[in-house]
Amino acid sequence: MEENGELDSINASNNCIKTVSGVAQLKRLNTLQLAHNRLATLPALPECLSSIAVEHNELRELPPLPSTLANCEVAHNKLAAIDLSPCAALALLDARENALRAVPTLPSQTVPKQPAKLARLLLSFNKLEALAL
Repeated sequence: MEENGELDSINASNNCIKTVSGVAQLKRLNTLQLAHNRLATLPALPECLSSIAVEHNELRELPPLPSTLANCEVAHNKLAAIDLSPCAALALLDARENALRAVPTLPSQTVPKQPAKLARLLLSFNKLEALAL
């Protein structure tokens, strides 16, 4: 996708996509929408990404998430854990209907005195055993 270096948004939702590659090279990509596909894994993500929507796939894990990520929509997958600690800009996490046993570590819990930007935390229909925020 090197010739597509100017792309700032991709929406390939509602397809039958099983693999994605070349996304990390898109240095201007802000939004990646791949909901309702057949993805089991995601490639490395660009450091400039602010929004990802990969609901209704078969994801068991996520690649390292960029610090610029503000919206993370990963509902209806098979995720057992999510590392959000680098995501200082995170405002929305929709992780409903996964296999989470614990609340993901939020950026404000790992960086002292960091103002919390998280406005919406959606975790229903998981396997949570405790709720410590």
